[in-house]
Amino acid sequence: MKLRDYLADSIRRLTQAGVPSPRVDAQELSAYLLDIPRQRLILHSQTELSPAQISGLDELIQRRIQREPLQYIVGTAPFGPLDIQVGPGVFIPRPETEVLAEWAVQYLRRFAQSYQPKVVDLCTGSGALAAYIADQIPHAQIVGVELSETALTWARLNVPAHVQLVHADALRQDWVGEKCPTLAGAVDLIVCNPPYVPRTVASTLEPEVFCDPNRAVFSGDDGMEFINKLPDTVDYLLKPGGVVGVEHDDSMASQCRAVFAEDPRWTQVSSLADLTGRYRFVMSSKM
Repeated sequence: MKLRDYLADSIRRLTQAGVPSPRVDAQELSAYLLDIPRQRLILHSQTELSPAQISGLDELIQRRIQREPLQYIVGTAPFGPLDIQVGPGVFIPRPETEVLAEWAVQYLRRFAQSYQPKVVDLCTGSGALAAYIADQIPHAQIVGVELSETALTWARLNVPAHVQLVHADALRQDWVGEKCPTLAGAVDLIVCNPPYVPRTVASTLEPEVFCDPNRAVFSGDDGMEFINKLPDTVDYLLKPGGVVGVEHDDSMASQCRAVFAEDPRWTQVSSLADLTGRYRFVMSSKM
């Protein structure tokens, strides 16, 4: 069977299984197994696949039909200029989070090159945000905080050696004194992609979402349980004038702004939209 014909058949099978992006996924899986850049598959469309290659592709396609995330199957998720290693037990970074990462980078570029800004990534998960910032601002002092030891195993594969990873609950402050005492009241910027999906919408979500760790996705019935508690830790870490950016569900923009705007510790509260124009991030500065 030619690659062109196999792709057509796999797209049909993925479509019948309800996979949201059958063409892209069929191409990505074929490129992965054949070790060909996806954009060059068209140059190999007339290539005859060997029985071993067809068997291998069938296995990958079947895993996707069963709604295993594409990123788990190929082992990476694209995040800006990086390929983040992922697998079972770690939250898969989403493209929209790149907006938060780039906001952080643009803010940090305001500092003189000789200054080493202190950055904390709360709920670092795979380390995607920390790795992105480290890639763009290599002189920054970056700490990633994560409660899941499994997620930290993945993060260690993704962040450069100078990024410190801390196994701790991001909603507590005791880890600061125990492991990072110089951070208290001294951090320039905090990013956080916390759990924020309301449990009440679980029945409407795609099956792939349930492959992510549950506690990295859901946060109470209204999705606000974690974010409501976040300002105390952020306040403990930031220096006066330091900033924080938090990702949230697009249905929560007003509630998330209120968490900071109604608290006298914060000023310059604003929302930032993702690339589709939906408000997905709240930003604020410490008084």
